[in-house]
Amino acid sequence: MPSSVFVGSRPSWRRMTSYSSSVSPKTRWKSVPVESAGMKRIIERMEGRVGRIRGMLCEPAQRAMDRLIRGNDRFVSGTPKTYVYGEKERATLCEEQKPIAAVVACSDSRVAPEIVFDQPLGALFVSRVPGNVAAESTVWAVDLAVDVFEVPLVVVMGHTGCLAVASSMDKGFVSPWIQQHIGPALNAARSKHGNLSLDQLVEENARHAVQRLLLMSTTLRNAVKSERVSVVPAVYDMATGKVSLAEE
Repeated sequence: MPSSVFVGSRPSWRRMTSYSSSVSPKTRWKSVPVESAGMKRIIERMEGRVGRIRGMLCEPAQRAMDRLIRGNDRFVSGTPKTYVYGEKERATLCEEQKPIAAVVACSDSRVAPEIVFDQPLGALFVSRVPGNVAAESTVWAVDLAVDVFEVPLVVVMGHTGCLAVASSMDKGFVSPWIQQHIGPALNAARSKHGNLSLDQLVEENARHAVQRLLLMSTTLRNAVKSERVSVVPAVYDMATGKVSLAEE
């Protein structure tokens, strides 16, 4: 994936939907197979709305994204900032946190958003789960970031060589959890697009997680509709260090 996707061509970055879920809250917290007719209609409806509202990030999210871009550039070039956490800094962090963005990332030990984006403690509200999926804990974390800390930007960041995504392709090792949260979306992507590489499936998985978050979280959905928050899927390339927006 070309790195210019992240900083150059400025594609449609807002993932918007005016879909109002008719699914009960209890059901929304469960994993709905993407192959189901109801889920397909929901996703198609969401994608249609997104397509009609193509545009840039909302202004606060653009500022946050610019900061993440600059930080990732420093990380890639090997010139990260030096953050000092002395008594004064720790005291300030104890009093409050003011994150500029929420990041949903994989649990992989090589994929730490604070390091990849070269941000200090307190700058990112991070939820890490295998495969960066929209699990229940992820939705709760994003709701907290949006509703309580009022972050303007949510980034769902997959990464190249993701073990969770790779495991969904290996019939010899597919845990029930992976099958529930990743398998259906990737099976649907393969049915639609044919054979896909691991990195292409990583990208599909990040996009699917964005769709799931919008589907499961009324808080996030309303914030996006009101143009207060923008949600974007992205992929971290472990070889180059570059974070790129998932291509449309």
